[in-house]
Amino acid sequence: MSPGGAQPVNKQVVELDGYKENEVIKSFGELPSEIASAFDEVQVFGLVGEKNFTKMGDITSSGVIGKAVNQVTVGNEDVDQALADAQKNTK
Repeated sequence: MSPGGAQPVNKQVVELDGYKENEVIKSFGELPSEIASAFDEVQVFGLVGEKNFTKMGDITSSGVIGKAVNQVTVGNEDVDQALADAQKNTK
């Protein structure tokens, strides 16, 4: 379990005063920032049955899907633009 529950999709969130000043988050010291900075190094595997789709794991661990969802739902960006950005960032 990560400190304070799920970690933010957008690593910039851990720099926001509202996040850093949260009593639960503060109780973990630098750990939330360390976890957020390690997201780019996480390897996720895409297992279907007994087959491992490593490309699926690369896409999942890159955070590109979460970033696209955040762009649309929080950033009010155009869905097609968010999809185009996600596609560009998976290559």
